[in-house]
Amino acid sequence: VEEYCENLTSLIKPVVKTLKETGSMMLNIGETYRNGVSQRVPFKLIDYVEKNTDLIFNEMLIWSKKNPKGNGGADDRNRPTTNVEYILWFVVNPEKTKYKKLTYKNGELTTVVSKGYKDVDKNGKKSPKGVQLTTGYKKIYNHIKEQEVFNVITTSCGRNHDVFKIYEGGGPAVMSELLPVCPILMTTDEGDLVYDFMSGTNVVGRMSHLL
Repeated sequence: VEEYCENLTSLIKPVVKTLKETGSMMLNIGETYRNGVSQRVPFKLIDYVEKNTDLIFNEMLIWSKKNPKGNGGADDRNRPTTNVEYILWFVVNPEKTKYKKLTYKNGELTTVVSKGYKDVDKNGKKSPKGVQLTTGYKKIYNHIKEQEVFNVITTSCGRNHDVFKIYEGGGPAVMSELLPVCPILMTTDEGDLVYDFMSGTNVVGRMSHLL
């Protein structure tokens, strides 16, 4: 595990030089298990990156797969099937990093007028709160679900949109085509540069181009 973290960090060092002060670097990584026991690879990698580069760990996004693969017969007897990966989010300058809260229309929510209470004092007296209007929107949390992103794309863009066609067509990439969508939208503006230094089948490149 230590050798892996050391080698991966050495690949990251030249990438850091390309980042602006507003930039972010995200690493998508799964956990490794030996005899069914977690090796804590994502957490050890955070320490290695911070120790050996100028990057600062900002947040861990949890990616939940819609159709997880099984752990294999032996592991399934020791622990539940793993359906998450981690997106480690590092930044150059936490005070200047670009970040946008992502919201989307939720078909299950309707706009309604509600009136509640703001607070209750020690004597049980409730202070009145003004009338509220629910918006019918949900926000993306740090636990990003593949099914949720899938729903955003199919409801807001339509089934014939290029993004959905790439998802539906599949490909040889292990990474889900939907995984880069939220990190890209969270941390970049249109026209910014997205650089994938381990591009594989170029999922990140294709999604960046379409977005």
